[in-house]
Amino acid sequence: MSGKARVLMLGTALDGRGGVATVVSMLRAGGLFEREQVRYVATHADGGRGAKARAALSGLLRTLGICLFRRPQVVHVHAASNASFLRKSLLLAVARGAGCRTVFHLHGACFDRYAEQQASPLLRRWIRHTLQATSVVIALSPHWADFLRRLAPGARVIVIPNSVPLPPASRTEAEPGRIVFLGQIEPRKGIYELLEALALLAPRHPQAVLAIGGQGEVEAVRRRAEALGIADRVQFLGWLSGADKQAELARAAMFCLPSHAEGLPMAMLEAMAAGKAVVATSVGGIPHAVRDGDNGLLVAPGDVAGLAAALGSLLDDDQRRRELGARARATIARDFEAGAVIDRIADLYHELEGRTSGLARVTWLVNRLRCMSVAEIGYRVQQVAVTKLARRLDGNAAPAPLPRALALAPRGAPPLDEGERAALLRDAECILAGRVLLFADRRYDVGAPPLWNRDPETGIVAPSVFSGDIPITYRDRVGDIKHIWELNRHLHLVRLAQAWAISGDARWTAALAAQLRSWLDQCPPSIGPNWASSLELGIRLINWRLIWQLCGGEAGPLFAGADGARLKADWLASIHAHCRSITRHLSRHSSANNHLIGELAGLYVAAVTWPCWRASRGWQALAKRELEAEARAQFSRDGVNREQALAYHVFACEFLFLAGLLGQACGDPFAPGYWTVLQRALRFLRSVTDAGGHVPRIGDADDGAVFRLDAAGNGRAAQLLALGDAVFGGGTDAPGVRWLLHTLPGPRPDTGTREAATGWCFPDGGYLLFGSGFGTPREIKGVLDCGPLGYLGIAAHGHADALALTLSVAGEECLIDPGTYSYWQAKKWRDYFRGTAAHNTVRVDRLDQSVSGGRFMWLRKALATIERMPQSPQDFDFRGSHDGYRRLADPARHVRSVRFDGAGGTLVVRDEVTARRPHQVELFWHFAPALDVRLAGSELVARGKAFTLQLQVSGAGLQLELVRGAEHPPLGWASRSYESKEPCDVLRITAVSSAVPVECRFTINLL
Repeated sequence: MSGKARVLMLGTALDGRGGVATVVSMLRAGGLFEREQVRYVATHADGGRGAKARAALSGLLRTLGICLFRRPQVVHVHAASNASFLRKSLLLAVARGAGCRTVFHLHGACFDRYAEQQASPLLRRWIRHTLQATSVVIALSPHWADFLRRLAPGARVIVIPNSVPLPPASRTEAEPGRIVFLGQIEPRKGIYELLEALALLAPRHPQAVLAIGGQGEVEAVRRRAEALGIADRVQFLGWLSGADKQAELARAAMFCLPSHAEGLPMAMLEAMAAGKAVVATSVGGIPHAVRDGDNGLLVAPGDVAGLAAALGSLLDDDQRRRELGARARATIARDFEAGAVIDRIADLYHELEGRTSGLARVTWLVNRLRCMSVAEIGYRVQQVAVTKLARRLDGNAAPAPLPRALALAPRGAPPLDEGERAALLRDAECILAGRVLLFADRRYDVGAPPLWNRDPETGIVAPSVFSGDIPITYRDRVGDIKHIWELNRHLHLVRLAQAWAISGDARWTAALAAQLRSWLDQCPPSIGPNWASSLELGIRLINWRLIWQLCGGEAGPLFAGADGARLKADWLASIHAHCRSITRHLSRHSSANNHLIGELAGLYVAAVTWPCWRASRGWQALAKRELEAEARAQFSRDGVNREQALAYHVFACEFLFLAGLLGQACGDPFAPGYWTVLQRALRFLRSVTDAGGHVPRIGDADDGAVFRLDAAGNGRAAQLLALGDAVFGGGTDAPGVRWLLHTLPGPRPDTGTREAATGWCFPDGGYLLFGSGFGTPREIKGVLDCGPLGYLGIAAHGHADALALTLSVAGEECLIDPGTYSYWQAKKWRDYFRGTAAHNTVRVDRLDQSVSGGRFMWLRKALATIERMPQSPQDFDFRGSHDGYRRLADPARHVRSVRFDGAGGTLVVRDEVTARRPHQVELFWHFAPALDVRLAGSELVARGKAFTLQLQVSGAGLQLELVRGAEHPPLGWASRSYESKEPCDVLRITAVSSAVPVECRFTINLL
């Protein structure tokens, strides 16, 4: 590129063959070079010794010139082992000498063998020095990050995986039995074991064919195939790239890479992106992408019989092969999508340049102060003093516990059918192997026992220092704090206790004792990131209570013998420290949202379960009194959680139910008004849930759960409704509810009057429902948001979605709220998913309705007003407005009218932006990813499984555009679960107007 480069990147020639050239080409094609002013210099080229020497010399001279005379801010090198490392280490030294920040990006599959076995002592010291002197070392997976940290303890290592583009779904039919191998043809790639496995498969699978793409030991492999009698089943494709590679992957039934050593192979990721089932080995970074039995199959390197069995199982089962391929493609879309990886590299460059440090922190602090009252500022100052005092006092031992604990220990397990028992035990086996489910549906290899302060996503280990000194939002030092905290909530340890309750097998309590012991050793009071949030302490206490009860209480097998007695004593000391820390650091003022409810619930549960200290009675009384007050404060009179986020509606209810049921069980019942709040909250949740069980993804969602007692770990809204049915109506068939009530064997609360099961009008909470046939297979259900942005001064979990609406038809999502995606991915994604453009409403002058002050903070909040209240959901006639754009230099007012005619199945939405001068007006309609959406002129048709929806748009000077999966800026994305996103169709209607209305007429036809 011409002009001064901010970033100098060094690597192999881009027209060469191999993974590094592919990686860098992806980064360039994805826009990184243009966005970040990257200049690329090749320091290696394919060919003979002469060509390689010329490339190395040319690269050295060009690097010297650029570093000395043009002074890039960052020098980013891609390196492997042997000569590659030596070249790049010298170039890094040159860059450091010129004052540049440096990035070492490791790709070598055998770098561990090179550094530990092949290198001389002097070279090992040079390797360690290079890694530790580099500003940042990028590893491709947590496996490689762990190795590099052991090799060079002073190095700053982060994980950024390789990325691949997600190609359009291929329409080419896979050829039955076609196994594809892509890569260097050499022993390290396991090609000879693959031939032997094919020979074992041949007698039973006459359709099995191996297609080999790559270069290397072609003739040796050909001779080996002849010797094994399978020469007619082996095809040699040569080196494949671009369209040829994609065409070959489209033909493949499956992809196989049985390597002995790997970084994170690009060919495998490309096969997964193409939707192919993968059979690979559990080496290097491969397990970071392939989860055995979930989105592919893993075997041990060199295990020919195991490899043949894995391939044979897919040859025998086309359905399973297709399912693994679909999940592999979904993994790429979620975890290895090129845009997200490029954003992370760009953020790293910005950080190294100092563009995201001091100023951003000062700006955030100023914004946060703007959201505080004088009283809150005083409270925050007091908290600083309390934290400083805790630094000195928290090392003191807890007072000796009194010899008593709550005796509610249930015997065995609740009634379960064989399938439910088997599912729980399978999950427990995964946990025993170190594979733990976090969030809604993602398993991570965390180890058994885990490194509890380690982020399982990035591999970064947070420092074991006083928790108040840890900058938990700094990804380079802590990783993604959400991942650390999710693991340390210990929901998965409850599963081990359930397994023991089901089977009585001592290995479950032994594993549980080992995990608890390791946590207590690694996380002493106030040390490390797991003591930095009072909410996390509260959730952990709740799950510890479940473990304690399911394992028989203080007389249970966990505490047998001297080791058990020591575990009990240390555990109780930590429980005391948890309670003490929560009482010192309760979330107050503008932070008193679901966090405060969770903290109080955890404190109440601990004080009741372990009334072992003189302070316990006071903790119990405080927690109960404030829980009753917060239940009334945080839910509207018609049952809506005031955070305006339905996932947190469920989250807060889980806390309130658990504390209330424990009060019933121990003879400390909560007031009837407390249970009335929960009844109304369930009424609202039941009302907005459509006939297919979908709940609109309004507001923030992070898939956080208070407890996970069912095997699936999903459907929390449905489980909460089932819990309400059991508590208020009697009887339930939900296994998670059976488990919870089994651990809380008390009388059900006397709630007095019963609330109606459902409703449609929730004006105090800010939601109105329209539609027809509610609760039937032909249901049409819409939800209109006409309430506040969020709760308290920062409205942390609200989205800029005033007057937005969602629609489902026949239990199928149609017009959607795209959800949240992530709290801590690149800022552009957080801003997009919570911004106005990600909702079915109007944006003016490309500005959000409300003004953001940070990832969890809104400075100016749009206020919606109902101007005409509808009379029924079937004959719905609404008019409302909001003041979000009154802040503009030329103030604008958005007015929306919504009319639904149940008899005719028509929905008419009319939007008008009034101002003195013209403004750019954008109207967005987001369609569920599964729908088939087509735009022709001013008419759009969306087809679902049981309906068609026709949309006609009218207005002056309109431009209509159907957008799907755009990244710069983001538009056309949906997120069903935390850290997961997928493309969806969005109709963007644009006009420049000062008063001309836009009318959208939807006609719904049920099939």
